[in-house]
Amino acid sequence: LQKKTFLYFLNEHHPEKGIVKDRAASWAPASIASTGFGLPCFAIAAERNWISRDEAAGITLKTLRFFDGSVQSADTSATGYKGFYYHFLRMNSGTREWKCELSTIDTGLLMMGIIFSRNYYNGENTTEQEIRLLAGKLLGRMDWSFVQMPDTGKHAKTISMGWTPEKGLHNFGWSGYNEGLFLYILAAGTGMENV
Repeated sequence: LQKKTFLYFLNEHHPEKGIVKDRAASWAPASIASTGFGLPCFAIAAERNWISRDEAAGITLKTLRFFDGSVQSADTSATGYKGFYYHFLRMNSGTREWKCELSTIDTGLLMMGIIFSRNYYNGENTTEQEIRLLAGKLLGRMDWSFVQMPDTGKHAKTISMGWTPEKGLHNFGWSGYNEGLFLYILAAGTGMENV
């Protein structure tokens, strides 16, 4: 089961960008959550000797280089904005697909994979050093104040579920006992005040 799961990520990642498809269909875009889940899978594959550590690190580095160099702007065809990323990205260009939202939870899942990578690749070769450097850059550019809900209303001061250039912040924020809890830990660890 582990090997078959790994093979999905190996077969469905972009060979230059490292982003991973949302599903195996030929028409499917990449998902930043799938990409976040893929990063630990490559390391697990190296631990199981299905690929070498150098191969796993190489895929990881391509992924982090892609996100580091991607367009961060309010433009409707960017990859992300304010350190957050669109839920779905075109496989060919790595830019926003389907007028989807800049997703806080999916960006969080991507960042969890990036944090894993920063911790796992602890070697002194240039590839592993660059993985750690880029991981720090990507985590450091997240602007949590941008996705914080206004001070009033039911979801006051929560982290918004998302943003689009067409409509702004979603009307709902992450609150309660759900998957959004890890966002507050991530935000506290990467610089958001008053979480």
